[in-house]
Amino acid sequence: MCGRFTLAPPEPTLRELIGPADWRARQTPRWNIAPGQDVLAVTLGEDGGRRVEALRWGFPAAGRPAPLVNVRAETAAIRSVFRSALVERRCILPADAFYEWQGKGGQPYRVAVADGRLFGLAAIRAEAGGFAILTREATPSLAGIHHRMPVMLEREAWRTWLGDDEAALAGDVPEPPSDLVAHPVSRRVNSVLNDDPACAEPVAPEERQMTLW
Repeated sequence: MCGRFTLAPPEPTLRELIGPADWRARQTPRWNIAPGQDVLAVTLGEDGGRRVEALRWGFPAAGRPAPLVNVRAETAAIRSVFRSALVERRCILPADAFYEWQGKGGQPYRVAVADGRLFGLAAIRAEAGGFAILTREATPSLAGIHHRMPVMLEREAWRTWLGDDEAALAGDVPEPPSDLVAHPVSRRVNSVLNDDPACAEPVAPEERQMTLW
């Protein structure tokens, strides 16, 4: 799953990643973005250009007591509540890392690309507002932390995702970067009240450290 992520690059770096866009929201460094919060998102405007706006993390769904945080990419296209969003309302969440927890209530890890480059998290928007992040089966290197992970989009995949990506309708999603790394972080990240660089700093693991290669 994906319940937290980070976006803390200098604004020029973020603008370079996104490219020309209609900016309708400001970027501020975030080290512990959580469900229920407003998030910087890239959408496709009516003119076909990119738009940067603030969207609320949470996909309202009938019969659910709370908005959905994640949606499985494998079944989004065949579930009526998500299919129209997958066809018409895709968006991308710029990110520089995400967090996963090893087991229920276990050690949190920060997962990023080895060279620190930015990427996007694939998401879909609800018609009434709000979004959910798509998830996929974790790569072998991450499966020891959690069996699911967010769908990650490298820069070259953004145009396809925001446009008419027929593969997504069949449940196919881009492969994540091959050079992912992870390190344990403090349990401070468990609280949404903590949103500072200390959330992302490496700490000594409570058990064995996870090594990716």
